Amino acid sequence: MDDRLVYGANPISAKAIKMAQNRPDRPHNLSFVGIVMGQLTGTLIYWYISVGLIVGLSMAVIIGKEGVSFGANIFFGVIGSVSIGIIGLVTGIGDGVFFSFLGTWLFLFLVNVFHQHHKEDLMDDLREAKPVYKG
Repeated sequence: MDDRLVYGANPISAKAIKMAQNRPDRPHNLSFVGIVMGQLTGTLIYWYISVGLIVGLSMAVIIGKEGVSFGANIFFGVIGSVSIGIIGLVTGIGDGVFFSFLGTWLFLFLVNVFHQHHKEDLMDDLREAKPVYKG
């Protein structure tokens, strides 16, 4: 009976006790929740939102009317900054604010570049469109 414990009248192995302690339905045993809840504070969320607002505003001024709208740049900047900041916390890249700053630039660049916004599409004027090849 070296690796067994007695619980009441039934012997229970140490492995069964360890498995019962590490059940996934116990939220304090989940590493993601422990990392994020231990380090994600209101101050960090404030800084993530501030970084998203600043980067979104800067990207809206730089891109102008060629990408998504002004409000969409700010909205996606905040959403991207908070989500990338949390990814930075989980992966352990500093406190996540600098990672969030750089990642938000990349995220907004991709949002603006792959946005389908062409003059011909908006005005429904295909007279200016040129064929790619002549068959």
